[in-house]
Amino acid sequence: ARGDAGTRAGWCVGAMATAATHRCGGAGTTDQTPARFTRAEVAARAANGAMLCVVNHVVIDLTGFAHPGGQTILAKHNGTDVTTLFGGKQADEKRRYAHSEGARRMLDGLKVGVICDDEEKVIDETSRRKTTYRRERVFLDLTEPRAQAHAPSSVGSDDGEDGGDGNTSEGVKEGTKHTQFSVDMTKPLWKQVGVLGARGEYESWVYTPTPDSLKSNGSNTTPLRFFDNDLVEALSRSPWWSVPAVWVPVAAHAVYEGRRNMIQNENTVFGLLALVAAFTLGWRLWIFMEYFTHRCVFHHIYAGAWGAQAHFAMHGCHHKAPMDVGRLTFPPTAFAPLVFLFKNLFAAVASLLVKATDAYFVSCFLFAGCLSAYVVYDMTHYAFHVCDASRLRKITPKLGVLKSKHMTHHYRDHRNSFGISSQYWDNKCST
Repeated sequence: ARGDAGTRAGWCVGAMATAATHRCGGAGTTDQTPARFTRAEVAARAANGAMLCVVNHVVIDLTGFAHPGGQTILAKHNGTDVTTLFGGKQADEKRRYAHSEGARRMLDGLKVGVICDDEEKVIDETSRRKTTYRRERVFLDLTEPRAQAHAPSSVGSDDGEDGGDGNTSEGVKEGTKHTQFSVDMTKPLWKQVGVLGARGEYESWVYTPTPDSLKSNGSNTTPLRFFDNDLVEALSRSPWWSVPAVWVPVAAHAVYEGRRNMIQNENTVFGLLALVAAFTLGWRLWIFMEYFTHRCVFHHIYAGAWGAQAHFAMHGCHHKAPMDVGRLTFPPTAFAPLVFLFKNLFAAVASLLVKATDAYFVSCFLFAGCLSAYVVYDMTHYAFHVCDASRLRKITPKLGVLKSKHMTHHYRDHRNSFGISSQYWDNKCST
């Protein structure tokens, strides 16, 4: 691990592989101790392309990590000690970045070694909970509950949205294979989730993201698997482009059908007004549905095994693995029945509100507006998880704020910030 700095992808592997032979200040290590590095070595590796930082004397590898606040803030502090910044106590920043307990637990899955400067004591792993450095413990046990500082938190975001002192998600540590609930993350989770639900342990587990799922673009981690059956597993995932590819033509066809029916009934003037009004109403209706479905359906967990499995299939999987790009959008195969249901529901409602000759094209425009808003919602949600905040702010500052709110929902308090494409109902309902 004292060799020349490696590539971004390979440095971590080299560090862990040489943990047994690495020496610092003349003190040897064994295969039971973490790899040890000097601050100068961390800075050198960062200068050569790795994304590293130090928190409480622990070296954290953030290469490929999808930080909720974007890559800009990581690049700004790459290779440095961010202990004070992480705790929200720095004096040279305009904002305070106190991280949640959940964020502290995530560090445990990203650590690759400890700092071992010559002027500091070398701490053996076997005594790490009893011995301290002159200033701080070398290896904080990030799985232990601890009092959360009452400092404002933006979950590391630099978008200027203060998160207040909301509740943090409770959860448990996960290793590379087993949690204390004996969930094997390398095997299909469907049956295991049922066991958690039956034991009443599902909620605390699902709202703690697994560290291995936090690498950007899914390129550095194996996605979680739900089902044993390969076909069912494939149908549970979808690429982002499938949403516009399937539903934009459907929405466009609804506008075409409505327009054609309007012309046939010689309602051109009224029809144009109806098109704009019904399309806008459909769009606003989706914003209402987005908020209350997310809040009242996706975040309601029924008791027992089936309740846990239903929640995990609908939404829990996304909270467990927020960077699993194959599950950031709703699979068209699963969404199709709902589209068919609402298309017919809009037709029935329109027939009750307007005369029969106008009902069809009004319902088409209403349906097209609602479906178009859904496509924008799903694409916005995907962008929040894979795009850096600085890129989103170049489009419009509002996107940076919305991303910050959504990351707060995932990493700090899942009981608030349910709107994704709009904050309208969050503001109305004080969430």
